[in-house]
Amino acid sequence: MNWGSKMKSLYISGVVILLLLLIGVPVYFKYFDKAPSCFDNKQNQDEIGVDCGGDICTKLCAFQARDPIISFERLYEASSGNYTAIALVENPNQGVFSRNISYVFKIYDKDNVLLFEIPGTTFAPPGRTFPIFASQILTGNRIASKVTFAIAGGAAIEWQKSAWTEPNVKVTNIKTSVVNGRSRIEADITNSEVYTIKNLQVAAVVYDKNGNAAEASATTVASISPLRSTHIVFAWNSEFAFDVGKIDIIPRPVPRDWETAN
Repeated sequence: MNWGSKMKSLYISGVVILLLLLIGVPVYFKYFDKAPSCFDNKQNQDEIGVDCGGDICTKLCAFQARDPIISFERLYEASSGNYTAIALVENPNQGVFSRNISYVFKIYDKDNVLLFEIPGTTFAPPGRTFPIFASQILTGNRIASKVTFAIAGGAAIEWQKSAWTEPNVKVTNIKTSVVNGRSRIEADITNSEVYTIKNLQVAAVVYDKNGNAAEASATTVASISPLRSTHIVFAWNSEFAFDVGKIDIIPRPVPRDWETAN
């Protein structure tokens, strides 16, 4: 090989090596030399499952958390052909919450014919009992008679152990009355935060003397200004046919940083 050919060969080799360095090195670091993380589809670091568990990952493995517990589900007729379905659910996991759990209400008539199937998603606060409700269930001339409620469990729920910052909402001045033959429950809801709380879900569960959830209702408060209160009223079409033993007014404020994401 003459001198010219040798120089040409060296030049080509240099170009190839340069291209390998410019292309190959970034590709290697991008695809083959990733730092371990909780999102790399591998069980590494101190994880006890793939991308879950351990001290490093906020996501828990499915076997580390207990499924939500359904305390009860009820169907109430708000007015003729207009129903409200409510379920009371407990997250038994202390310090662990989920941003999204899937559920479904199923509404049946007296002949067990399915009238409506109402799916949805909601959040589960840590170590708390919380209501889930579906309102404005319009059946027309059909009469709803029964409701069932089911919630996703196991690997279908992504549990997290990061910080939970629930807004400070207080319920005071709960009163019961009968107006024109209709039972009413009133209460004041106070926003103790320095920012406006939006889309606040509030449920009222009325128990009889034996501890049974005999009636329930729910509403959504569009907004409560900082350090202010609002008055809410739950009304039924008739007077309660039982002696009231206990009333639970349960607000479900969405954490502030979730307002635009949920």
